[in-house]
Amino acid sequence: MTTQDEVSLNDSMRLLAEAIARLGVKATAGVDELLTVDDLAVVLKIPARTIKDQLAAGLLPHHRFGKHYRFSVEDVEAILRMSAKKPANGPTKSCTTRAA
Repeated sequence: MTTQDEVSLNDSMRLLAEAIARLGVKATAGVDELLTVDDLAVVLKIPARTIKDQLAAGLLPHHRFGKHYRFSVEDVEAILRMSAKKPANGPTKSCTTRAA
């Protein structure tokens, strides 16, 4: 192989690698932004079953593809806003003793 052939081969390989990289970015654009139920459970630190129950009750924003649920960044933000509005289950008031 001559030096000219090696240069041409290297240029071709570089162009091919760049084209593959561009295709990879286009193919996955936006996909990384969608979370599964299990991904959301990890983010929220709650059981996936809880999320599925709330989805079945229609309480959470989501995108559905057949039987698969996906959550966008906006969905997660809305879920966090919804949970922030609800009062947390804090400690209950202690019973006061009655004077006899």
